Amino acid sequence: VSLCKDITSAIEDREALAASVNEKETLIRELYHRTKNNMQIISSFIQIQSRKIGDEKVSAFAKNIVSKIQTMSLVHEKLYQSKNLSKINLKEYIEELISLIANYNSAANNNVAVVFEIADTELSIDSAIPLGLVINEIITNSFKHAFLPGEKGRITVSLKKEKDGSLILIISDDGKGLSKDFDVRETASLGMTTIFSIIEKQMQGSVDIISENGLTYILSFKNKKAEK
Repeated sequence: VSLCKDITSAIEDREALAASVNEKETLIRELYHRTKNNMQIISSFIQIQSRKIGDEKVSAFAKNIVSKIQTMSLVHEKLYQSKNLSKINLKEYIEELISLIANYNSAANNNVAVVFEIADTELSIDSAIPLGLVINEIITNSFKHAFLPGEKGRITVSLKKEKDGSLILIISDDGKGLSKDFDVRETASLGMTTIFSIIEKQMQGSVDIISENGLTYILSFKNKKAEK
């Protein structure tokens, strides 16, 4: 009789624990979903206000801010859809993010093709958001500055996994590249400073930029394990 009571009690405790975990997962998913929706609302407000003002500089600034918000919003959307609530599929995220950026910049240049060579891997939310901001900066710069309006071009995005668990992201375009006397670190814009700061300081990685037959960014960083 005692054994039966112990078994019954253990089953009840396990069911209660499972119910608690399911409830928490539901709440976290709802939090991701609401965060994404709130970010979309903020984006809409910014766009509406920039249209009302009607100034080109304000419009360009607003467009830049909205693009960054959408980058972060997409991470929360992918987490909401994911089975794992602490990390996302990096391949899906990068492809979807760059598709959004391409559509957002289609008016500037719609003859640029994007080619993906991305290994299937997962990345924690702590790394996905800053990496997304870096990708947003690089791809946006390629669309804006690498090609003349209407010019055909190609952007290649590849992601490789190293044996030690680190990741190497290579983003290159076959555009005009940088002038020979241009030092990216000495004359870095706010966008370039953001790239170096996020990868080298926040993600403890490295950034190499090669200007040959276009422009190539080589980003190397550790794939930190996500807390469950």
